[in-house]
Amino acid sequence: MTVDPSTAPRAAAAEGPKPLSFYAGLPGAFVFPFRKSGWAIIVGGTIIFTAGDLAGRLAGVIIMGVGFALRLLMTAYVGAYMVSIIAEAADGSDSPPDWPSVTDAWSDIIGPLLRVVGAMLISFAPLLVYVLFGNPDSVWDLKLWLLGALGASYLPMGLIAVALYGSMGALNPITVLGGIIKTMPAYLVAAGSFFVIYAVNLGLRIAIAKGAPLGISPLGWAVSLYFLMVEMYILGRLYYTHSRRLGWFE
Repeated sequence: MTVDPSTAPRAAAAEGPKPLSFYAGLPGAFVFPFRKSGWAIIVGGTIIFTAGDLAGRLAGVIIMGVGFALRLLMTAYVGAYMVSIIAEAADGSDSPPDWPSVTDAWSDIIGPLLRVVGAMLISFAPLLVYVLFGNPDSVWDLKLWLLGALGASYLPMGLIAVALYGSMGALNPITVLGGIIKTMPAYLVAAGSFFVIYAVNLGLRIAIAKGAPLGISPLGWAVSLYFLMVEMYILGRLYYTHSRRLGWFE
């Protein structure tokens, strides 16, 4: 497995003072997006995603195509930014990173996004296979829920691994499952927080969209970007407080 030196956290090899515990640092996750220039990614992303939504609602193939392109480009950019949040928080930073520079579209934007998508696909691959080929009885099929829980347990550590190693190879079970075991019980809190925040985010987005004209609301995008930043910080913080126990870059 190849390690990208630019993503390897200095905290992993540092012999400095013991960091603040993971639990003590959790409340700071909810103010993290407003530190430094974090608000700018929320405002900028909200404007572009909303513009894409509006263009998608207007008649005309060209305008709809522009809207789709805006959403696609911003999704890729935000994906790269979220990966950088994990890396920065894993290095001990309590402030959002600067906007990702784009000197090479593949390595700076497309690569990080593909690693995030890959982490999601690999984590939930057993569930997808069962849905497609296992003929589940209903939405309450026990196997569906067990495989969903398996994917939900694998994904957070998978995201940490691909963000720090900069490689899809980091999604191997030895790295991910070993990381989960070594960070217990904090990992349960981090993974639980990750999906509780996701559920809250989704619920708010649905409620906001119902009361918005055409189902389009800048507030909905702002809420989503805020909670995404909170989730990524929590994952990075988990690594930072357990880096010596994990020993990934030693």
